[in-house]
Amino acid sequence: MLSSKDISELRKRMTLKGTNITRLAGIYVSNEKERMTSLNERFLNLPEEEVYKYLDIAKEVLSRKVEDRMLGLTICEENRTQKYALADALESKLNLEKERKLDALYNLIIQNKAIAGNYLILLFHDVYDVPKVAADGKELEDGDEVYEYILGAICPVSLTAPGIEYDEATRAFKNRERDWVVQKPTEGFIWPAFENRTVEMERILFYTKDAKEPDHNLMELGFGTIPVLTATEERIKFEEMIFYATDSEGLTEKIEYKLADSIYKMLLDPGMEEKTLKPEEIKNLIMEIGEAEVYADKIAEMYEAEFKPVYPKAAHLLNERMLKRYEAYIQQEKYKNLLSKAQREIVSLAQGEFTETAQEIEDLLKRV
Repeated sequence: MLSSKDISELRKRMTLKGTNITRLAGIYVSNEKERMTSLNERFLNLPEEEVYKYLDIAKEVLSRKVEDRMLGLTICEENRTQKYALADALESKLNLEKERKLDALYNLIIQNKAIAGNYLILLFHDVYDVPKVAADGKELEDGDEVYEYILGAICPVSLTAPGIEYDEATRAFKNRERDWVVQKPTEGFIWPAFENRTVEMERILFYTKDAKEPDHNLMELGFGTIPVLTATEERIKFEEMIFYATDSEGLTEKIEYKLADSIYKMLLDPGMEEKTLKPEEIKNLIMEIGEAEVYADKIAEMYEAEFKPVYPKAAHLLNERMLKRYEAYIQQEKYKNLLSKAQREIVSLAQGEFTETAQEIEDLLKRV
């Protein structure tokens, strides 16, 4: 199973001194899916400023938000076209004389990438001697395993904004020329996968910048993987179920408040990080929320129909925004109760007279 530690181990090598990237290749693709130009270079022969910028792109792909922006995916056994394309790219080591071996991989991305506008496909070839690690996490020495992989990044290329610039040579302001600039990657991949500090040839790591709407077409057709949802997608689908079942925005919000609190408390227990929630458990959580009880069966049925057989982890369904709002609501209720208590005590001390201070508290309670 992929962990953020695996990603961190690869990511920390993306420095000028730490990298062992051998070559960089890529193609520039137009909005009409036409190849406009290509590049293929020895990585460390590039100007130092360019090396730094390319390493930043590689780091962006190596997201530590595992199961959300970074997914560990299984390539379907029958999808030989995708497997051969990835294997050919790796076997070529991105060498210029074997550049044709990259065509199949480029074509799979171009045919299945859903993107508006021009974009750059970058491929990095890297070799990592995986060191042995002691129980305390300290690196000991080079191990027996060598991890050779291709890291890919898909970067939109867009025009800079129009504007006026100052020309130092003429000491005058003039219209600024618009340039095509490579943006941060929207998708990326690493093959073969690196999970539990070992090579997984049947798996691929897939990066998406947008965890709400990742490019499933590219995942499933481009790379031939078994469909998987991001943690954000699972949470959004679950929240939509609650709304459709109750048909009440107010009640939906109340349920989400209480569920966020229940799930948060559940995750405080040791070893619960990997806990998945089955339909019956979802039903029980909702049954505990007073007026939502009548919707528990319906929501549980919708949950089972949507996610069976692989149910979301509890952590994926935790809406942290709702949790913060719920905590703020609880705090507000505490303040209101405290003010009411203070008001009663002031009236009592004034022998039943509703004093000016008591009235100020009354006015404040109406506003909170």
